[in-house]
Amino acid sequence: MNQLIVHGHFYQPPRENPWTGEIDDELSAAPYPNWNARILAECYAPNHAVALAGIHEVVDNYRTLSFDFGPTLLDWLAKVAPDLIDSLREADVASRARLGHGNAIAHGYNHAILPLLPLRHKRTQVRWGLAHFRHVFGRDSEGFWLPEAAADDETLNVLAEEGIRFTVLSPGQLFAVRSSPTAPWRKTIMGADLDQPYRYWTRGNREIAICFYDGSVANDMAFGSLLDDGEALAKRLHLELTGRKQDGARFFSVATDGESFGHHHRHGAEALALAFTRLQSEGVRITNFAAFLADHPPQAEALLHEPGSWSCAHGVERWRNHCGDTTGGEASWTQSWRRPLFDAIHVLDDGLALVFERSNQFKDPWAARDAYIDVLLATEESKPGARQAFLSAHAPDATQAERVWALLEMQRHTMLMFASCGWFFDDPARLETRQVLRYAARALEFCPEADSKRIQPVFLQHLKPLRSNKHPEMDGAMLFEDVVTSSRSGQPARILYEDMKDKETSAT
Repeated sequence: MNQLIVHGHFYQPPRENPWTGEIDDELSAAPYPNWNARILAECYAPNHAVALAGIHEVVDNYRTLSFDFGPTLLDWLAKVAPDLIDSLREADVASRARLGHGNAIAHGYNHAILPLLPLRHKRTQVRWGLAHFRHVFGRDSEGFWLPEAAADDETLNVLAEEGIRFTVLSPGQLFAVRSSPTAPWRKTIMGADLDQPYRYWTRGNREIAICFYDGSVANDMAFGSLLDDGEALAKRLHLELTGRKQDGARFFSVATDGESFGHHHRHGAEALALAFTRLQSEGVRITNFAAFLADHPPQAEALLHEPGSWSCAHGVERWRNHCGDTTGGEASWTQSWRRPLFDAIHVLDDGLALVFERSNQFKDPWAARDAYIDVLLATEESKPGARQAFLSAHAPDATQAERVWALLEMQRHTMLMFASCGWFFDDPARLETRQVLRYAARALEFCPEADSKRIQPVFLQHLKPLRSNKHPEMDGAMLFEDVVTSSRSGQPARILYEDMKDKETSAT
């Protein structure tokens, strides 16, 4: 029988107030104080211990599920639910014992859309993600989940350059296949071509394996009713497995937001656990991508539609333009606000990058930023030593340590302001876009004052054309001022799109 892989992508945007380091109360998450806390209770924790009626054992879905967790979400979980972090490690160890390869794979540092970033940011997002994975799971990651499965050739080249063996993409990103380097290319016939891995050669002449998940079942799990009934889920997956060519070297895979398992679908964790239990009792081998690839390295090759992603029919336009993809809102609403936000954030990034490069505080500025993750991940006990080691390796003048740390924090907040959720939803007055603006403001505060006074007016000029659908009386510069004033003071914002009470207020 063919092998089954179910992958859960677990992520929430970083929500901490950049001035306090704590998550402000999010009224739309009631009765919980914020959306992270709500989803922890509804999804992350329950999937570790699912009690099934008639089965005298507690099922840990993470031991069977292929999964990734966003690093910034893991940082928050480490503070509020350290036992869950321990259980994720244990699940990864258990899957390595069962399959020879762990279920966990790495993830981009703060869920930025990598094809839309300059090369320096692509590298740091990947390197920080890999370092964070080693910190949590105690091993190197064989695979890498790209935020929103967004990929282009340069992004895949960075993954290969960093030693990543594989990534997982959506079926719509597959353009053409060929069975060998000498065979002709054939435009893909979707489902018929999704049950084997592919070799992808980047234009930088590096190789990475790509696995594609089945879009029909993934869609029914995420947006249909398939996660309402574990028996129905097991039957559907079994049907998909038995309806395909049986040569023992094929897989059937599904990938969806991990939050589907209990948050978006109330009984999703139970449905998944029951399906896993039923399928394993019927002899189905449930594996992960790394284990499958170890036994069956790719023979065929693939070409991609690029840039592409799993949640935008227009490639990656959802994160920079009014492409028509949204999560709702009124019929008259537009997403034309995305472009000025995109332009303003990139203008700000360019200005702060020049300040960083020309600061004369680092032997190699971008190598220093990459290495800064080791300081960020250090424990309180080891942090003084990590800081000293960093200064010795990267900063020629240790007497300027205070300025060095400020510049690095400027760059960390610059990275955070690219979080994809800022562009994903239907209005910029929502929590997610406001969070992006908070990070932009904090990055400007860490910038030397003279440079900040020069850069900020240009940033605001580009931001000014932004208009909220819900509050058109405020332009982007006014929204930014409102965000900064309220976040610094801890007082309620003048406007805040807090009336979204449904599940879509959480990230997808």
